[in-house]
Amino acid sequence: MRPVRALAAQSPAIVIAIAALVLSLSGGAYAASAISGHHARPAAAASNTFTFHDLTLLNGWKTITGRGNPGVAVSGNTVRLRGEMSTAGTNALFARLPSGARPAHTLDIVIATGGGQAGLLVILKSGAMFAEAGNSASFSALSGISFTTNS
Repeated sequence: MRPVRALAAQSPAIVIAIAALVLSLSGGAYAASAISGHHARPAAAASNTFTFHDLTLLNGWKTITGRGNPGVAVSGNTVRLRGEMSTAGTNALFARLPSGARPAHTLDIVIATGGGQAGLLVILKSGAMFAEAGNSASFSALSGISFTTNS
């Protein structure tokens, strides 16, 4: 192996790069040893907390046992929905959102329905919620849907 002086004579850039690497690593080791025994605090948890409230189902819509009651939660201006429901009827209106959970404009949101078909959740600014699907009698899913009240 060549001596360091021979490398330095050929390329001072190599020596400068190695010196910079050594100094940066030793500085990191010094900083780590200076704070040993102290643990960094985890980042603060998001201040959004969501408490769900069951929706009152209308027009023959029913909760599917074991799939979660349809519900709504609001934190700040974020609204989350959950649950699954079904109907044997033909009226697509299934619930109304409380006033603090209503969007500023009509929302059209694609939802999962029975038989692997996509359906449409329509939420009016009045809070009226409609599930429009080819096979809504099997189920319509709300879980995973969120929006903001200024939507």
